[in-house]
Amino acid sequence: MSYEIEPFVVNLDKHAEVGIWCSMPAALSTAEIKPRPPKIHVHVRDTPQADKRIDKDFTVASTIHSTREGLFGEGELARVDITPAAAFNFVCALEAHLEMGCIDCSNCGYPHLDLGDFAKTPHRKHFCANCGRDSTWSKGAIISTPLKPLHDRTATRLTTLLPDRSLNLDDHKGRNYTVWASTPAIVWTASRPQEYGIHVHVHDGADRIIDETFGEVILNGKALVREELLQAMIDRTIV
Repeated sequence: MSYEIEPFVVNLDKHAEVGIWCSMPAALSTAEIKPRPPKIHVHVRDTPQADKRIDKDFTVASTIHSTREGLFGEGELARVDITPAAAFNFVCALEAHLEMGCIDCSNCGYPHLDLGDFAKTPHRKHFCANCGRDSTWSKGAIISTPLKPLHDRTATRLTTLLPDRSLNLDDHKGRNYTVWASTPAIVWTASRPQEYGIHVHVHDGADRIIDETFGEVILNGKALVREELLQAMIDRTIV
């Protein structure tokens, strides 16, 4: 087990736009891509038109929000820690369209988190990692994670949009590039849709001249397939 002292904390109610994703290794790059554990990528804007005041990876992120929405019971504030393993399993389950929910342990009341193989197949009987009891049953087969109600808090605004932009990397021969499949956000508080496609960085020397998400990316005369890029990212992720 690993522990994080004083993790990054973001209050979802104090910023105009907060986006949180699971950060994985790139799918393609002119540089070597080393396998690594997942991280938590956070971007924050104070107004919708402002530059991002935060746009970086963290080892762990904690979200604070008002409990007016009733996510986890009574109280003025609620805090949800987003760990790399939980974020990775959650995004993989979202991409696979698996049934998810969040069930509390029938013995200690702790929100249940499925990880590893338990996060790959929905099931009804759940083993509590907090108290060790396995007497909690869900009404239907689900993968249980506290990230589900956190995600659903912004689900009404978490629409996706395939960008009407294309990029031909063959036009940038001699320049360095890195390519990712965009993944669904765990948290998305912006009023605008989340762009869902292929994200590319292109560098001309030390200058990053392209940092954008595209609906189509061409490499070596062929269109890249987002699902294949995502699988390459998953395969390089150490959990």
